[in-house]
Amino acid sequence: MFDLTSIPVLVGGAVVTLLSATLLLLRPKRVYTVEVGEKKKGEGRARRYYKTADAILATPNDSIHTLYDLLTYSAQKRPTLNAFGTRPLIKVHVEEKDVKNSQGDVERKKWTYLELGKYEWKTYKEVLDLVQHVGTALTTEKLGSLKKGSMLGIYAETSEQWLTFAHGAFSQSMTVVTIYANLGEEGLVYSLNDTNLSHLLTDGNLLEVIVKNIKQLPKIKYIIYTDHREAANPKSVQALKDSGITVLSYTEMAKFASSLQAKPNPPKKDDLAVIMYTSGTTGNPKGVMISHANIVGVVAGAVVTVGEPLGIKEGDTYCSFLPLAHILEVGVEHTIIMRGGCLAFGSPRTMMDNLVKNCKGDLMESKPTLMAGVPVLWERIRKGAYEKLKTQPAITQQVFKVAFAIKAFLLNHGFHHAPLLDQTVGGRLRGLVCGGAPLSASTHQFLRVVFNVPALQGYGLTETTGLLTCQPMDDLSYETVGAPFPCAEIKLVDVSEMGYTSEDKPYPRGEIWVRGTGITLGYYNQPEKTKEEFKNGWFSTGDIGQWNANGTINIIDRKKNLVKLSHGEYIALEAMESKYKQDPFVEEICIVANSQRDLPAAIVVPNRKHLTSWAEGNGVESSDWEKLTQNEKAREAVKKSLHATATKEKMKNFEKPSGVYLTADESGLVTAAMKLKRNEIQKHYKEAIDKLFPANKD
Repeated sequence: MFDLTSIPVLVGGAVVTLLSATLLLLRPKRVYTVEVGEKKKGEGRARRYYKTADAILATPNDSIHTLYDLLTYSAQKRPTLNAFGTRPLIKVHVEEKDVKNSQGDVERKKWTYLELGKYEWKTYKEVLDLVQHVGTALTTEKLGSLKKGSMLGIYAETSEQWLTFAHGAFSQSMTVVTIYANLGEEGLVYSLNDTNLSHLLTDGNLLEVIVKNIKQLPKIKYIIYTDHREAANPKSVQALKDSGITVLSYTEMAKFASSLQAKPNPPKKDDLAVIMYTSGTTGNPKGVMISHANIVGVVAGAVVTVGEPLGIKEGDTYCSFLPLAHILEVGVEHTIIMRGGCLAFGSPRTMMDNLVKNCKGDLMESKPTLMAGVPVLWERIRKGAYEKLKTQPAITQQVFKVAFAIKAFLLNHGFHHAPLLDQTVGGRLRGLVCGGAPLSASTHQFLRVVFNVPALQGYGLTETTGLLTCQPMDDLSYETVGAPFPCAEIKLVDVSEMGYTSEDKPYPRGEIWVRGTGITLGYYNQPEKTKEEFKNGWFSTGDIGQWNANGTINIIDRKKNLVKLSHGEYIALEAMESKYKQDPFVEEICIVANSQRDLPAAIVVPNRKHLTSWAEGNGVESSDWEKLTQNEKAREAVKKSLHATATKEKMKNFEKPSGVYLTADESGLVTAAMKLKRNEIQKHYKEAIDKLFPANKD
């Protein structure tokens, strides 16, 4: 796991340190944004990316205005290059293992592993041909005679079949409604009925969910299911057919489509491309309406700020496994298509070598040059690496720590080095992108050091078509989300009741408002909510931002997640959680606080391996996981560790939790996008939370 060939860097450490310090002083200080427009009362001037300050980009070139244009452009420019790759299923392996349940009893459980083949590739021309035929098939009587403007749902994990089905719809000016595969049955039913969908693409293993809820889905008439992995349950297929629904596998649909003469009916730039249902932390999901122009504009910005600096080019490989129901993945994949790269489709279930049988995991098999991920993924990689490091001899641990420290110093001063963990992702990695939530400084540094590649943190929301800002390649700071994409401009609006204003010195602060080609059309069937958040071309994000001296922006926290404690100090819940997630005891954490308390408290789902290891080393019974999480010594150990993490992260004393509650149950407490459902957590753990706080003082 650890590449000890990097140890020789220690020998020349002193010389290199002096040289790097000298070069640091000579390096020119760049400012990445330029102020534009007039300053208005209660807000700062808008800022744009410094390279494209004269105009907001709308397209990567004059021939691309829609997603259909984008795919057609790449197919015409590079018809024979590999575009989409999928691994065929060789065999399903089922193993039985003895595991202990939460009561400490041994249970016999079945574990399923997939054996997969090598990637099989379609060229750009083959992908376009398939897409045009699939789109034509959707207009036939056999599949319901859909027309321009018709809506089709996708409730499935990311796959080649997902993306080609979506582009088939785009080729006929139809709209795709995306639903997270892990959204939950209530959210699924709401989303399908909110849009009155008659057609749905889903995974074969999700048909049972549809069968279970079919009586609540009276409009569904056609279901196509993916069949690139495990086979669908024949009973589920028959149950749906018995309900009067036309059911086809993707392969059956594609075979029928191939017999037709392709007749695309391309969309216009302002046509609705996607309605993306977000997994809200409260209430029903919101359907964000995204046009073709929105996505194309964001791709144009991504090409300038990410594609060109990272050198994304024809033949580059991107391992696609994040949900395409998440706007980040949609933007990244279409940027790869624009640049002529290869999309190697994978799955979290088969990503690593230890998750498959008799074959390599998707990462080692695809050997990606580019990756994108969310913080929870990168944090698990970091924690896993350090857990494995603990099993190494003491000398190896010490050498790694020293090498890491020196490499981190050199990297921060612009020097590159041999990576420590490059082989864990295939050995060809050139760049990482992180989005979806704040990335802690320590995890960010870990990624840069061990992989020795740019690890660019970005920021965006579904309402801004995802990719809104990204860290410039030569900005080596942490906890910043970079500068605006060339497709957008940002201004900070005062939140004076919380003490944040655009006049703050030295760093202007306020709520982030955004305008540009990525600003979406609003919320489907929610005109009042749309008016509330979309104002005169600007979208109010609800996030508090801070401009840095170099023109980049930091996200301080969500406006509604700032809590004023009883002594008048504000704490930022999400920012605190991001830092506490680095703690080895923490798998998931929710900080709770209110204005009647002078300190916060914490609800923690512990890292099972780390807490069990601690228990075994401290004479605490560990066989019953649920009892262990309720053990007072375990709680105190986690609290002590959280306080140590707070000190290490230079957090304030009033940001340290006064009490900690451990829970073995994490189900239902996060959204499909891995965001905390704070209101539900507060209700679910009300009794425990009340006990964590000392009694109110009169």
